[in-house]
Amino acid sequence: MNIFELRKHASDFRLALERLDWGSMPANFRQFPAGTCGDISDILAEYLYKQGINDIDYVSGSADNQQSHAWLEVSGYIIDITADQFPDCSDPVIVTDDHSWHQRFEESARRPAGFLDGFKSTDNMTLNITRDLNIVYKAALAYL
Repeated sequence: MNIFELRKHASDFRLALERLDWGSMPANFRQFPAGTCGDISDILAEYLYKQGINDIDYVSGSADNQQSHAWLEVSGYIIDITADQFPDCSDPVIVTDDHSWHQRFEESARRPAGFLDGFKSTDNMTLNITRDLNIVYKAALAYL
């Protein structure tokens, strides 16, 4: 997988997300991109899997000022389509092997990305999260 393909897929997906009526989406997504980085990263991962991209890591971390953030990593490339929620980042899509901006977030979790195969629990909270992720995922796919 090369950086140009990753950037195209990430950009296409971000454009699809920008077309959504966020007021009709589940409440925890309505401030997109703010506060949605973890969920959007898992949703983007499902789209990337569908494009034939594998071995995608979900990475999250926290900064000294108690801010947290999440993004994807594939073969050493960062894929981040929500970094523009931060005042010092105006790029809606980041696909890079330069980790300098993301290094401010001390890594607290790394796991296989995605949600369709990962959430096996049957408790109500997990089922509700999976339902909400599916709503946004399917809505975005309608624009791709």
